[in-house]
Amino acid sequence: MKLKNEELQDKGGNMQYKIYDAGRRNAKESGYGLISQYFGSRLKDLGHEVSYYDEDPNSKADIWLWIRPPHYIKYPEFDTKNINVFYTMHEDDKLEGWKSDWINLLNKCNAVIVPTEWNKEVFSRLGLHVPIYVVPLGADVKTFIGAKTYEFSIFSVHEGLGKDSSREDWKSSVAEYYRLFYNNHNTEVVYTIKSWNMSHPDFEKYQESFKYDRKLLPPIRVIDASLEKESMNDLYTKSWAFLKNSKREGWCLPALEAILCGTRVISRNLPSMPYLNETNCDFFSTNAELNNMMWENWRRYRKYRVQRNRWSWKEAVKKLDVVLREIYEKSILV
Repeated sequence: MKLKNEELQDKGGNMQYKIYDAGRRNAKESGYGLISQYFGSRLKDLGHEVSYYDEDPNSKADIWLWIRPPHYIKYPEFDTKNINVFYTMHEDDKLEGWKSDWINLLNKCNAVIVPTEWNKEVFSRLGLHVPIYVVPLGADVKTFIGAKTYEFSIFSVHEGLGKDSSREDWKSSVAEYYRLFYNNHNTEVVYTIKSWNMSHPDFEKYQESFKYDRKLLPPIRVIDASLEKESMNDLYTKSWAFLKNSKREGWCLPALEAILCGTRVISRNLPSMPYLNETNCDFFSTNAELNNMMWENWRRYRKYRVQRNRWSWKEAVKKLDVVLREIYEKSILV
């Protein structure tokens, strides 16, 4: 077989996609509209030309992507001379009433894409003969994150931050944080310190003592204010790790509060600490061990984030793009 007019080679890396969504992409209550919004924007991010029929009905397209129920094939905008692909679904295993002709309509397309294997099995069993592909939906991974933030966040409570008299070894905490994440462009990190009775000038002087490019230092956020217990709970819960780096410890309440919030604790191994919940606590004795534990917790965060991103809209559209290219290739083969 040969490629018609060598069209495929001429396409290079970019495609022209025209989306028909009946203008629903800005309708918050519409599932099809949400899909259209994310698919369209993400296909653009991949470098493709994307147009919407209601905005530019005369624009050229390699593929018409219909993100609508199948009865839209009856509309005059549907032209069998185009490469028509429907992204659609149905939530029942039978098609009755006004939906009874959906399979016959879909068989007029070049291909159908559905979000689940169940949809594929049902459409196939009901007589759909054109190729059926499965491209799962994505989710907004930066919004639906539960209690944690979409960054690697460390939280500490330091009395007397900036002062050598502080019972907290804040200097080694800052030094190891800077050393570990300096000039790391591939991660989003933040170190939040809740302090009281602190010396701002001395803390800033210590920060300036590092022979690093200030623009490449990871951020430190200091909260020097009284907080209600609800705000403290929020800080514990959103943090990926709570760092307790004490020179001495009489109370140890913040570490216990962090454990109750489900936050992993990185704690200096002092005689007063062993009663902490060891299933959610990492103990260290040296700065090198502290560095390693920060790294290990960051590694856990990165692993979790990679797993989450598998279900993002970005990954969903990558799969969609692969499928659309395959459909295009098969459609122009002669």
